[in-house]
Amino acid sequence: MKRVSFAWWLAIGGLLVAGWGLAQEPRPFPLPTREPPLAPPDPAPANDQRPDSTPRAQIPMPIQPAQFEQPIPQPLPQPTRIDDSFYPATPVVQIRVVAPSTIANGQEIVYRINVENRSQAQANMVRVRAPIFKDAPLLKSTPEPTSREKDLVWELGNLEAGAKREITVVLVPSATTTEVKMCARVSFEHGQCVTTKLAKPTLELKQTGSEEGVLFDPVTYRIEITNSGAVEVPNVRLTKILSDGLEFERVSVQPTTANGVLDVQTNNLSTERTWSFGTVKAGQKRVIEYRVVPKKTGQFAIKTSLNAGTIKEEKTTNLNVLEPKLGLKVTGPEAAYVGQPATYQIVINNLGTATLNNVRVSAMPPAGCEPIRISNEGQVFRDQVQWIVPKLAPGDSRTLTMSMRTPASGAKKLMVGVRADRGLEQKAEVETRFEGVATLNWKIDGEPGVAKVGGEIRYTVRITNSGSAPATNVVVKAEFPPSTDFRNAQPQPSGVGKGIISFPSQSIAPGQSAVYVVNFAALKADAAKFDFQLLADHLDKTNPVRSEPTTTISGP
Repeated sequence: MKRVSFAWWLAIGGLLVAGWGLAQEPRPFPLPTREPPLAPPDPAPANDQRPDSTPRAQIPMPIQPAQFEQPIPQPLPQPTRIDDSFYPATPVVQIRVVAPSTIANGQEIVYRINVENRSQAQANMVRVRAPIFKDAPLLKSTPEPTSREKDLVWELGNLEAGAKREITVVLVPSATTTEVKMCARVSFEHGQCVTTKLAKPTLELKQTGSEEGVLFDPVTYRIEITNSGAVEVPNVRLTKILSDGLEFERVSVQPTTANGVLDVQTNNLSTERTWSFGTVKAGQKRVIEYRVVPKKTGQFAIKTSLNAGTIKEEKTTNLNVLEPKLGLKVTGPEAAYVGQPATYQIVINNLGTATLNNVRVSAMPPAGCEPIRISNEGQVFRDQVQWIVPKLAPGDSRTLTMSMRTPASGAKKLMVGVRADRGLEQKAEVETRFEGVATLNWKIDGEPGVAKVGGEIRYTVRITNSGSAPATNVVVKAEFPPSTDFRNAQPQPSGVGKGIISFPSQSIAPGQSAVYVVNFAALKADAAKFDFQLLADHLDKTNPVRSEPTTTISGP
């Protein structure tokens, strides 16, 4: 017989002991595989008397799944429904004190108290407290404490989400102090405010439409009824009544919209209509449109009545029926010079009582004439000039100007027309006789280009009339710098003043020229700048023709 090892017997013994231990433990009741019914237990008989007094054995019953015979409660209606946003975020404020663990006697102790809001919510009325030490008095603090009565207190106010604040405290311990224990504490307030409003039925009535109309032109109105409250409004009805002189636009079928139905059985469709909207829920809007045809001129009333239970609102709007009338007047010069601009004025008027829209003005220059200097945003389009006036109120007028020029003489006729909406149109014309005109060209020569101090400077001015008419009242003026002095001129000047000379006026026939010679003395080194001016009847007197030559004067 083979000998069994000691280890083998030891393993057999362990298994026997484990089996004996399991046999001694109470076995747990097997877990149910189904949930118990949620129905309440049967009620006990009166006086707790059972049908028989025989005790009943507690036999485990099979577990059935829950069955709901009653309807599941519906969620609360808006706006009382509670969601996650009902609960505000809670602030978390952390305080941390940074200080040296050991310092030498007699040295100052610097504490840095860091306060940080480490949440997404604002912390309100944040306060930091620190003790007051008798053996380590406060030297300074940044910021200063708001209170030093029992403790050092810093009122930090509100601390936004993620915000940080730092307080620096410096203490001076006495020579006998061996330890200073700084305990800083932070506190704050957090809460929530809610408001409950008491709602009442509210309807807002808004009507848009023109306050003016034109005879027989339909006017469109738009009505919006909005429930701006928090509760629904039932039995909403709207009634419109027109005064004599106005009529609703006829319709071939009963007007029906998605927002309201017109009650045609109890209405005179020409002057009175009623719309029924039923129940209008909170936040909903009802919109209708209708058209009114003016039959007479004058001012007429449109009455509006809104009724819905306790809500009663009435409004009256007026429609002013007007008559359009357009006026046009064109003025211009009877005579003008060839090559020179002739200016014309175009005046349009609203002579009626209705506003004129999209007024279009067209001016057609005659052949060979060029339009220039167009005012009020006028534009050249092909062979005419056009203006558009978007709106012209009753009694208003608008003045438009334009100029034109021609290279040929003769009578020229400007044609002007104006149109507005509703087929209004007016026409006018004006004739101008264009004559020859003077055209002056001048040339200025300086001798020499560079002069020495004490030398002479000469300027020659030659003016030529290359036009077709005499140039009258031709005047030449010259302004000279202080570094020069006037000596003489040909022809003789009519006036000599400080730094300026002028020559007498004269006429220059077409194709003829006039020559002016002026001599100056060079007094000192300078870039001497002269200013020659030319004036004539046909030139703009407020803006003379100028030339500013320069002569360089060098030293001796």
